[in-house]
Amino acid sequence: MPIHHAIAKYGLDNFVFSIIQTFKNEVDCLQAETYWIKHFNSINRKLGYNLTKGGIGSSGFKLSQETKDKISKANSGTKRTESTKKVMSDKKKGFQNHFYGKTHSKETKIRNSGENSKSAKLKIREVIEIIDLFKHKIISQKQIAIIYGISQQQVSRIVNGKKWSNVLEIE
Repeated sequence: MPIHHAIAKYGLDNFVFSIIQTFKNEVDCLQAETYWIKHFNSINRKLGYNLTKGGIGSSGFKLSQETKDKISKANSGTKRTESTKKVMSDKKKGFQNHFYGKTHSKETKIRNSGENSKSAKLKIREVIEIIDLFKHKIISQKQIAIIYGISQQQVSRIVNGKKWSNVLEIE
């Protein structure tokens, strides 16, 4: 049972919270978390409330296929009301969003851009071909779009450096 359920069930007064160690950096803290969870065997549901071996959040915690199937079955065919959808949407806005006030690092942006993007339809070599075709005025943006199976607007974004701008830097 997750600790928040146990607190709700047994009441906060039935739990003792104490600081057993302090740290100056996160790495040492995460290593100690792993040590103390193992030391107290608090991953054992009869002895504690830890769901993982420690370290970073829920890393190492994997749902079994059976559990995934149960969740999928429970959610299939579920119709959410408009008010429920609004509540879910509101919980992802502003300070309630886990990413609020944060930005992706340059490395993350590079790693998730271009052909590494989950939604990418093109490879870098195809983008280079598109840029070359447009530069040399061999065919129109519309014709390029048809050949590569993308929209004319996307071709325009590519050749004007609004998308795939990292490829323009290579050129």
